[in-house]
Amino acid sequence: MTDSDRDLILKTYADANSVFEFGIGESSRIAAAVNVPRYSGVDSDPSYIEKTRNEVNNNRFRFYFADIGVTKAWGQPIERVSKAVLNYQIAPLLSELLPFDVYFVDGRYRVACVCMCFLHALEHGSTQAKVLLHDYNKKGRMAYHVLETIADISDQSKNGILITLRLKDSIFSEDVFKL
Repeated sequence: MTDSDRDLILKTYADANSVFEFGIGESSRIAAAVNVPRYSGVDSDPSYIEKTRNEVNNNRFRFYFADIGVTKAWGQPIERVSKAVLNYQIAPLLSELLPFDVYFVDGRYRVACVCMCFLHALEHGSTQAKVLLHDYNKKGRMAYHVLETIADISDQSKNGILITLRLKDSIFSEDVFKL
């Protein structure tokens, strides 16, 4: 993560009352530093969840473990298993009955997770949710650009690696689900 990425996260989280993260770590520590009132995050590495939980030391923060099978560095699955989709993209948000102001996607299955963020927000009555997406303009990640069919980029870090997405006014749940 670059300083410009950190600045955008800090600015966004400082104005947020609630944050949900796909992929935890440095951004979770930023959420704790600015005292986000309601926070939840999911990760596929149980030891990293424990480490982050200890570092933020905040009883209001909720962490989910997504069992996507055996993982290697950065929570990357060693092999594809069918339970991965439900455990990572869907299950944590099913437990959350209120929308979040900000969703941050910096983990597995990024396009699907961004879609789930928007679907979760819409299902719970929010059309104003922001979704931060990391590694957007990184080499080899052009598949993420399909998200511009349903959302506009409203902010970005200096290098364009971290972007903020807002759902387009003309987009509905059905459109997001199709993507």
